[in-house]
Amino acid sequence: MRRVIPAIALFYALAAPAFAQHSVTPDLSGTWVLNPSMSRPVKRMIDTTETILIACSGNTISFDYTTNGKESKQSYIVDGIKRAAELQNDAVVYSKAQWRASTLVVENSVHMTAPGSPKVDRGTLLSFKRRWSLSSNGRILTEISDGPGPNQRVYVFEKQ
Repeated sequence: MRRVIPAIALFYALAAPAFAQHSVTPDLSGTWVLNPSMSRPVKRMIDTTETILIACSGNTISFDYTTNGKESKQSYIVDGIKRAAELQNDAVVYSKAQWRASTLVVENSVHMTAPGSPKVDRGTLLSFKRRWSLSSNGRILTEISDGPGPNQRVYVFEKQ
């Protein structure tokens, strides 16, 4: 029995770095351009041109979008905690971002609030989930988007 305990401890000491290597999250940083021929968007977005500049720093990831010439930004803290992201016209947008294996999962929900009182939540208006994954060679970024609505959308971006 005395030999078994040190052997088990040695196994865990040697195995821990191997397990830690599998939990490394990919770095999505870079400039990505939508490839419409590889994507499966909703029909009204077929002629969309989109470029995303992604920057990762610690557990923060930011997306700078240019879609048909219009710019927008989103930023997330990737720790699995639901946060109020923005307040717009009697609605609060909540976001939660976390890594599931090597996939970035961002869950968003829009909650209606009582007019003039953003602290009174009147319920979820809509919700959607986006999953971002990187190809093994690091050149293709795929976004799978569920909701709102019944159709799943797939956007494929190529690294520039």
